[in-house]
Amino acid sequence: MRLSSAIVAAFKPQEHDTPPPVNGGNKGPICEPFGHCERCPENELDQPFCQPFGNRQLLHCQDPETGGETPTWGPCGRIVLKETGDFVEFLACNIGFAVVGLLAVIARSKQLAIQRSRNLAARIGVSRSPA
Repeated sequence: MRLSSAIVAAFKPQEHDTPPPVNGGNKGPICEPFGHCERCPENELDQPFCQPFGNRQLLHCQDPETGGETPTWGPCGRIVLKETGDFVEFLACNIGFAVVGLLAVIARSKQLAIQRSRNLAARIGVSRSPA
């Protein structure tokens, strides 16, 4: 029961799309999210702001001492819509593999049944008379 509730919780939309300002109580720039979480381009996946999920979010960092603002990238969590799409794709592929596998088993079973019938008919001497 706990596993299913954990799966449901993982795919529930978050209440807050943007987290609160990031500062951690330190003196220095205060960064606020600007925009939504987006996928990192392929050539930037090794950057720290793309870790651990391969997503990034634009941040506007304000320095209280100078009053300046600097745009930068920061890491963000999973994108619920993308994760849901990936999960549906995973399920569809598995269902497709299961259907193909079942069709192969059914076809093979029919072939084996026909072969057994022929072997039995040959063993007991029953043959079809030509029409």
